[in-house]
Amino acid sequence: MVTRREVLDVFLYNLGYPEYDMVDGSQEAYARHVCFGGNSIQVLPKETFSLTTMEGMIYIDYYRCPVCGKVIIDKNFM
Repeated sequence: MVTRREVLDVFLYNLGYPEYDMVDGSQEAYARHVCFGGNSIQVLPKETFSLTTMEGMIYIDYYRCPVCGKVIIDKNFM
């Protein structure tokens, strides 16, 4: 059985995002984010990463800031 940590490691490795935050829920199509690299509020569209495992498909909803590169991940993905 694949663990949450393994799935998260594969996700971060495949997308190349070293910095991330985990949040409760991601029902909204967009998230607001203020980063140190910008001087305004960024409106980030929700994206979905899919991973095929022996147990089936796992989907991770996330938002990524194009300015600072931070990823915001729904911690309830599994």
